[in-house]
Amino acid sequence: MGAHHEACLPGVKQTNGIAEANIRTIMAGGRTALLKAGLPSCYWTYAFTCWCVLNSLVPDGNGHVPYYARHKEHYKGMMVPFGCAVLYYPS
Repeated sequence: MGAHHEACLPGVKQTNGIAEANIRTIMAGGRTALLKAGLPSCYWTYAFTCWCVLNSLVPDGNGHVPYYARHKEHYKGMMVPFGCAVLYYPS
């Protein structure tokens, strides 16, 4: 989430700004994903979730990859943009 990934402590006024900045970043990313996909607003929950997951897979300005930091391995799946048509064949 960019430069705003510092720890936020509940009930501590000084961290409210960090949490609010993170929320603004997520809101902007989710709205952008929804608009770029050309889908109606009823898909907003999926757009925001997708944006958060995809955002954790790309390095920030310092080369830090949140997915790797959490799971200690690189993501092995495909990075599919939100709204992309996908053909799924169950095994």
